[in-house]
Amino acid sequence: MDTIWFDPRAGDELVQTVKYYESQAEGLGDRFAKAVKNSLKSMEQNPAIHSKVNAGCRKCRVVRFPYNLIFREHEKGLQIVAVVHMKRRPDYWEKRV
Repeated sequence: MDTIWFDPRAGDELVQTVKYYESQAEGLGDRFAKAVKNSLKSMEQNPAIHSKVNAGCRKCRVVRFPYNLIFREHEKGLQIVAVVHMKRRPDYWEKRV
């Protein structure tokens, strides 16, 4: 894979979630960010191992947190479409694709 990029709305979701976790406990936001980074590595190494969620999109679980990264493959790399809490409106992002 050449690159991974975030849809601007997904980038905002990531920033807001890191801030939220940091407000709950010092260092928790950093742990969430590291878990997301590990998920991105997994997606980059083998995107096809992650479950399909709709036409053209897959999800990658963020370990130890109730979040999925929704992504789709492009010729240039992977686009992160959404950073989704698994229990809150899990399908809201579908209008983005």
